[in-house]
Amino acid sequence: MSSTYSVVRWRSSTDPVAESRGEMTWDEMREMLAPGAALWRRFESKADLPGWSPVALRAGEDGVYRRRAALVDTVSCIVLDLDAGDSAEAVVDALHGFSACVHTTWSYTEEHPKFRAVIPFDVPCLVRWWGVVWSCAARWATSRGVRPDPAAKDPCRLYYLPAWPPSGLAMSRCLEGEPLSWRRLMIDYPAPSSPAPRAPSDAMVIQRSLSSGDGDGDARAGKYLSGVERGLSATAEGGRNAAAFRAGAALGGLIAAGSASDAVWRGRLVGAAMATGLDQREAEAAIDNGITRGTTDGRALPDRH
Repeated sequence: MSSTYSVVRWRSSTDPVAESRGEMTWDEMREMLAPGAALWRRFESKADLPGWSPVALRAGEDGVYRRRAALVDTVSCIVLDLDAGDSAEAVVDALHGFSACVHTTWSYTEEHPKFRAVIPFDVPCLVRWWGVVWSCAARWATSRGVRPDPAAKDPCRLYYLPAWPPSGLAMSRCLEGEPLSWRRLMIDYPAPSSPAPRAPSDAMVIQRSLSSGDGDGDARAGKYLSGVERGLSATAEGGRNAAAFRAGAALGGLIAAGSASDAVWRGRLVGAAMATGLDQREAEAAIDNGITRGTTDGRALPDRH
């Protein structure tokens, strides 16, 4: 188990140059992340908040330590942004048995709680494994009942230090337990092994498959797209954009064939793409590009009989 944790401090989100770098004990991390209410600072703007990253950072070619993923060597903690509205009780229960610091974020309100959870690793995670480890950690957290934000997976992401939010409501809590093993996460929470189904090469193939056999074509289209959705959500890093494009193309072909509507299925496929770790912009772009390709290929289809 690590006795200290690599930490970089940033003056603000608008300043990419490190203010300081060093090692902190877990007790020092607790003081930084879960200070007593009297020590929480107040800021006029979120842009003024100081930040930190749990990383060992090396200098660039110019000798300056900047906030760039390419300059990260190791990651010392997993940080989960829990912005889906999970309650404080749910977050604490999910982290039971592990060392952790939990605090409210700048956007916290009673109507929509938002928390940040920091869990130390037993040993630093090599950055070359970070994409896989983060995805495994997200599946681990989901299995324990909380939903981390996939946008927070950059190894050099700046996390704001605790500060009084505009709502005037804030809390922090430290939990006692074991550090988290990133190697264990990779073993226990791997990506599902089933590959994403390949979309047919053109909409004619899809229409022929739906026109054959007994039963309602629209129902068969829904069953087919459900399989595409499941396969897409199980796609591992390295093939996510291509899989999302293929899924969108499959939907576009069915739209052109008159067997599906994008009103429901576009949102479902975007959600499946985001479940792989793509952010909303990336997921929507890949799905929409696929739909455009699929509907274009399907415009020359003959009417169904």
